[in-house]
Amino acid sequence: MKSIVIKSPGLLTTVQDQGRAHLQHLGIPASGAMDPVSLAVANILAGNAEDAAVLECTWSGPVLEFNSSTQIALAGAVTEAKLNGYLVPMYTTIIIRPGDILDLSAIKTGARLYLAVAGGLQVDPVLESRSTYLPLRFGSMDRKLGAGDVLPLIESTVENKVVRLSADSPLSFSGQKGPKTVKLARGPQIDYFSEQAHQALVSSEYSLSPQSDRMGLRFTGSKIELVNTRPMISDGIPLGAMQITRSGQPIIMMADRQPTGGYPKIAQVLPTDLPILAQLRPGEKIKFEWQSLDNARDSYLKMKTLLNNLAQERKAKPVTDRCYRVYISGRLYQTTVIEDSVTAKRELD
Repeated sequence: MKSIVIKSPGLLTTVQDQGRAHLQHLGIPASGAMDPVSLAVANILAGNAEDAAVLECTWSGPVLEFNSSTQIALAGAVTEAKLNGYLVPMYTTIIIRPGDILDLSAIKTGARLYLAVAGGLQVDPVLESRSTYLPLRFGSMDRKLGAGDVLPLIESTVENKVVRLSADSPLSFSGQKGPKTVKLARGPQIDYFSEQAHQALVSSEYSLSPQSDRMGLRFTGSKIELVNTRPMISDGIPLGAMQITRSGQPIIMMADRQPTGGYPKIAQVLPTDLPILAQLRPGEKIKFEWQSLDNARDSYLKMKTLLNNLAQERKAKPVTDRCYRVYISGRLYQTTVIEDSVTAKRELD
């Protein structure tokens, strides 16, 4: 059976897919990838459907050994990934051979790296998802991965094709320094706050608190005051909902959020900006910016178009018959052969 052996697990490595948001009405936590865009990109580059199960690696990734040939892709946090000791790039298809050792321990910028393997991970679905929900040890793989764990791989029918995402694509995480801007749409309880509070939210910087996790990201900054203190009925919490707690500080609900909550939601993070939040580390600063619903819709449709175009680009690529490796100055280079014609050498960096 094709599999991956976990030689070293990293700080927090779990199996994730798109989660169980469709079951929140039954009281089931959503779980799933913190950065759904990087999940989709890694899967497309590896030849999978966007929602295939991947490894989500937080702050420090694992060291893995492959026992069979396959293809993989990396997306998300900027990482000095090494294959057999040689640097390999992110956002491109990498052809794997039996016995290869992949070291993902050196995450440099950002918080979460995603590894997709052709065919996906053979982890039994629980309630229609392979995602791990750590608070309740929920999922077939109900814990973070440990040294010695063996992850079976789904027998893949994916054709070997090498696809690379352009460096300037909006789908890639840039790792830019300095405060980032996160765009917001108006939340369902925005009338619980004054117009001054609306402006205060977008007029100052907020820092990510160390008391953040996969359930919610807590921020510290200007206090947001309630003007409407009437009790509210608990309602559903979508991914990226911004609640204002009793302390007046925002908390943005993420993948492991509870299905319902009673804090007023002043705003909703645009889906296109969820990767910015997922890649923050404690102490990093962001600013918020209001957007209209029309802009929110247009940016979402643009993102979906970019993902679809990437999938179509892969589909149109010729099948790679053979792949050769060259090792130069600590880097690995891939040369592919297509129908007995040697393609241009691709540097994996």
